[in-house]
Amino acid sequence: MKDDIVVTVDHQEIVNWAKKHNALPEVIDDPDAGSDDIGIRLDIAGRADDQYLSTDRISKLISWSDFFDKFEEMKLAFVYKVGADDKSGLSYKFIKRGESISSASF
Repeated sequence: MKDDIVVTVDHQEIVNWAKKHNALPEVIDDPDAGSDDIGIRLDIAGRADDQYLSTDRISKLISWSDFFDKFEEMKLAFVYKVGADDKSGLSYKFIKRGESISSASF
C-alpha cells in the first residue's frame, strides 16, 4: 500500500491522530530548533525525537487549547502520512496554510 499524505487544519482530527500515536502537545522555547521550527510540536512517547531540539532549548507540555491557539495564530496546517507500516504512520509535520506538500518533501 502506498503512503497517503493528509493535510488538515481540523483540531479534532489532529487530537485523534495524537491520541492514536500517544503524542502530547508541546511548545518549543527556541522557534529555530530542528525540524519543528514553527515553535509547536507533538511529542510521541518513547520516540527519540528530542534530538531535533537545539541543545540549550527544551520543549514544554502545554494544553490542547494553548496548542491550538498557537496553531491558529501561526496559520498552520498539520500534515501526516497514512501508510502500510507503523513507521510511516508516525511521520508528521506542520506547514504554513496554503504551502504545497509532496511525498518527496515529507
